[in-house]
Amino acid sequence: MNEAFIKTIMLAEGVRYTGYQDHKGIWTIACGHNIEKGPPLTPGVIATILKDDLAYVRSKISQRAPWIGDLPARRQEVFIELGFWLGIGGLFCFKKMLSAAIDGNWHVAANELCDSNIFRDPATRNRTSRLARVLEG
Repeated sequence: MNEAFIKTIMLAEGVRYTGYQDHKGIWTIACGHNIEKGPPLTPGVIATILKDDLAYVRSKISQRAPWIGDLPARRQEVFIELGFWLGIGGLFCFKKMLSAAIDGNWHVAANELCDSNIFRDPATRNRTSRLARVLEG
């Protein structure tokens, strides 16, 4: 499809950067993509959205805790995953874990992560354990 046609559709549909309900109450995103009954997102689109989301989370984390950017990649990824999963505010509620990480006390940081509701929840215990193991090294 040519660019002129794409621009025509974008003008007709409008561009929205967050989900919204159209004039019929149907949940939609971007340029009229019907979330409820439209074609499913492709793996490529999903990967692109996730990469953009993770880059956004990384930038927000680096604003509040620039020292995380100096860590080995795997430990950085723990903080990015937590920020993505729990929200930036949720990540920064782990004050004792973050304090231990700043001090390089990875055993304590891992234990603090496991002393949490996300660890106690059977639905998220395995994920939390995996992240704690990465922190501990």
